[in-house]
Order: sequence, then structure tokens, then C-alpha cells
Amino acid sequence: SCDDGSILNGTGTSEAWDACNNLSLAGKSWRVPTKDELKLLIECNDKTMPNDNDSCGEGNYPSNSLVPAVNCLFEDDTISSYNYWSSSAHSTYSYFAWLVQFGSGYNFSFNKNYIGYVRCVSE
Repeated sequence: SCDDGSILNGTGTSEAWDACNNLSLAGKSWRVPTKDELKLLIECNDKTMPNDNDSCGEGNYPSNSLVPAVNCLFEDDTISSYNYWSSSAHSTYSYFAWLVQFGSGYNFSFNKNYIGYVRCVSE
């Protein structure tokens, strides 16, 4: 599964890394996306992308929590209330990495021992 509740420890050997690196789908290589790649999926009502440590803004994301603030191409496979890991580490705290919560488009950094989900990407 591309959406897998996993821990990201940043060493390339964690559950989140393995979920993508071991994925065998369509004959492609898969990996955990970067923060900026995940942010490209966010679609606020005003068609903007939130800044780091921010969301779409009050009233600027779908009011129905079952409909994520994500491009409609990915809407069916995205659980809006889950946090999705990126492969991007925090610039100051090496034990933090970036997450995106697609319900509001909020993106933030958090401790890598937190259980989050991954959405794998391919080249």
C-alpha cells in the first residue's frame, strides 16, 4: 500500500522508508517524497499553496473534513485527517522531519518517532 502508518527515523531503514523503497508497482522505483513535492498536492480554495508551518487558512480549505485540501487527482486516495511524512529533515533539528496534513493543507515539522503515513512517489 502507498498509504502506510509508519515511523520515519531518517536513517533510510525505518518503516516509512521501507514502505516506499520496497514497493513494487508498475515496474518503477518508489521513495518518500520531499516536503515541497507533498506541498504541490495541496489545493487551497483560492488555488494558493501554504507557506511552511502554515495551512490554507481559515475558510480557505474544504469545510467537510472528509474532503482533503488536495488536488482532485489524488483526493480519493488521501485521508484528510492523517499526517503524511516527507523525506525532508528540519534544517535546525535533525530529529525532526516535515509532515503534511491534507485536511487543511497544514505542513509542519515534528519528531521522527511520531507515527505518520507515507504517500510514495516515483520518478
